[in-house]
Amino acid sequence: ADPRTKSFAMQNDLAIYGGFAGNEPSDFNLSNRDMISNKTELSGEIQQDNLIHNNAYHVILNFPPYENPLNHTAVLDGFTIVGGAATLLVDNTDAHLPHSFGGGIMTYGSAPTIQRCYFLSSQGYFGGGMSNFESNTSTHHSQFIGNAAQYGAGIFNSLSNALVTNSSFQLNNADSGGGIFQLDSAPTIINSSFSANKASSDGGAIYNSNSLTKIKNSILWGNNSEIAAGDGSDLSYNIIQGWTDAGNNNLNVDPKFIQQPSVDGDIIGNLNLLRCSPAINVGDPATNLVIVGTTDLIDNPRIFGGNIDLGAYEVQSEPLIVTTSVV
Repeated sequence: ADPRTKSFAMQNDLAIYGGFAGNEPSDFNLSNRDMISNKTELSGEIQQDNLIHNNAYHVILNFPPYENPLNHTAVLDGFTIVGGAATLLVDNTDAHLPHSFGGGIMTYGSAPTIQRCYFLSSQGYFGGGMSNFESNTSTHHSQFIGNAAQYGAGIFNSLSNALVTNSSFQLNNADSGGGIFQLDSAPTIINSSFSANKASSDGGAIYNSNSLTKIKNSILWGNNSEIAAGDGSDLSYNIIQGWTDAGNNNLNVDPKFIQQPSVDGDIIGNLNLLRCSPAINVGDPATNLVIVGTTDLIDNPRIFGGNIDLGAYEVQSEPLIVTTSVV
């Protein structure tokens, strides 16, 4: 048997949580987890040789029987998912389902819940960090960093109405769709941040192919390009670098991240907002917190101030107003 087919799998009515030390009482409160000190890693590095080409095709493979798809009760929360390599081709030319899709996690025909996860350094032809095929996966409070693919280094969606909220995408690299690639899909992206993602073709942040993508309260800035086929998108209350259609409250203005990552570098930036950011308090006042959630990427409360902030992070202090005068 091919050892690269080894993977983890989710199942319905089962929530899997990382971030524990292992010595907590049985009634331990999830909100007291320490996911930094107690990092819980799922890795595709099955050979232990630091070579990604022979890693597992998927760290997590959700390919349930047709009559028993995963639903929202299948939950993965608090894990670092790293080192998957969905790089199998049939006769070295044709895509293989599932082993060309989703090095970090591949989901077929399902709708699981992913939250508070890091997707790092995975590869795939279609989706480095994540691939959703005929799946309505909900991804919240997660980060996609340093993944690679031909299509959709962070996420690849095909025939999927996936949801992404309060998440960030940095340093992902693809031929098309550095952050996310959508194919025949209608996903929704709310309060998320994209920076320093790269596509050698187009769509450094997002590429839409025959897709209607809803993007709201988000920041796309500092990628090598932002949205490809953006005319197929429903865009409102965003900051998008180079965007010229100001309708629906979209802005083309520096969001002033605390640390802007370089699109040609490998150093992770800090996409929190400075207090002088124009992204503070300018989100959609009708934002539904039932959908987007009441906390930001690092579990700070939303909303602080008048309206919700743009991007994955909510500033927890009053904005700094800078005034100038002519003497």
